[in-house]
Amino acid sequence: MTRATSLRCFRDQRGVSLIELLVTVIVLSALFIIIDQVFISSHRSARKVELSADASQNARIGVERLTREMREAGVGGIQLDAGTAVIFRTARPADASAAFCVDWRSSSEALAGANPGCSGVPLTGTYAPVWQRWVGYYFDAPSGELRRVASSSVLTFPLVGGQVVATSVESFSIALSSDTYLVRAKGRGQESVQGSAIPAQEVLLEGRVAVRN
Repeated sequence: MTRATSLRCFRDQRGVSLIELLVTVIVLSALFIIIDQVFISSHRSARKVELSADASQNARIGVERLTREMREAGVGGIQLDAGTAVIFRTARPADASAAFCVDWRSSSEALAGANPGCSGVPLTGTYAPVWQRWVGYYFDAPSGELRRVASSSVLTFPLVGGQVVATSVESFSIALSSDTYLVRAKGRGQESVQGSAIPAQEVLLEGRVAVRN
């Protein structure tokens, strides 16, 4: 093997230079950063959709429960407080009851179990609802919760305690407009993804209850 041939083989077997190595590292790093940003962006978009759906569903449950119970209430007994709380009467003897207490039997029949929902209540046969309990809903702004209070005794404002029926509520209001009670609730969901805050997702829900004669 000649000296020229030996030198040519040596040049063909030389390693990667420092500049080439740095260029490769920079290109790969940029590629990884782009891929990571794509995944983060996709994750954030997915979470925004989920948060919006959660905020909507959470507030909707509270509004639908409130409006359903108000439709069953005695309109003459509905009381509002500063547009963020309401108290009304219900003819249901219990939360889990599927029946109303209605004055359609005599007292003796009711006591005998003919009208178990009104057991022990003197009835006269007027076919009118017999109000069993008081129910109140109010918005607790510091906690962002919509709460429900039920009692066999008369409720008064301000309401305290009770069962949480909706969380992450930013605002709540109830007002009587013409012959309709209008209930509004704004749900709000917010969190961080990999240390970056997702903009708050808000949804405004409305419920209407027509005043009965």
